[in-house]
Amino acid sequence: MDIRVLLYQTGYLTLKNYKKDTFYFKFPNQEILSSFKSLYFTNMYKDIAKRDELESCALKKLSSAQDIVAYFNRILNAVDYES
Repeated sequence: MDIRVLLYQTGYLTLKNYKKDTFYFKFPNQEILSSFKSLYFTNMYKDIAKRDELESCALKKLSSAQDIVAYFNRILNAVDYES
């Protein structure tokens, strides 16, 4: 079964809109959205030390464009591209 169908049938995704043959889905509430973000983040960044470093550095603490660029470079460098 396609994962999108399973997520829709179990209620983890809800239909937001559709146009012709294209369907748009959304997460039904903040709790499910947060859970999926956490799951995605955990699977995307396998190195625990790098993941902890990225989680502790909130975007709102970044004060300049240079800080933001450096933060996103750290995110891209932490991605495990081999899995």
